[in-house]
Amino acid sequence: MKLLVNAPSGVQQIIEIGEGGGYFDPERVIWDERVDGPLPDDVQIGGMVRFDGGLVFSQDRMDEHQQASRPEIPQTVTMRQARLALLAAGKLSAVDAAIASLPSPQKEAAQIEWEFSSVVDRNRPLVQTLGPALGLSEAELDALFIQAAQL
Repeated sequence: MKLLVNAPSGVQQIIEIGEGGGYFDPERVIWDERVDGPLPDDVQIGGMVRFDGGLVFSQDRMDEHQQASRPEIPQTVTMRQARLALLAAGKLSAVDAAIASLPSPQKEAAQIEWEFSSVVDRNRPLVQTLGPALGLSEAELDALFIQAAQL
């Protein structure tokens, strides 16, 4: 048996339950196959709402689901994680050239941070400067930090 639920995080998901059932906050259950019958074939996970005894798609609900599904952007990663993520993105070899192209004293400060920092902060001037120099948008930098945090 399946339940379509809105999880506390805001993410919508289908939960498999056994014959004995299980406890779920009734306020979060959108569809319960034990009561409502089989889930319709046209369910779009994330955007479904109950309406007139059936399920309908709601873009508002999907927007909420997508927002809740986005991974949190880490504000700090280790230098090891940052370098591995840059390597995987094919950008590691371009860092030294990007730093070398900076004017003094910004160049020397960036070299010190790059060589001697143990962590990389998402909002540090080094990241704000090197990101665009490496051809990375803000969204791509966020994705790089997300990837780095998993390494």
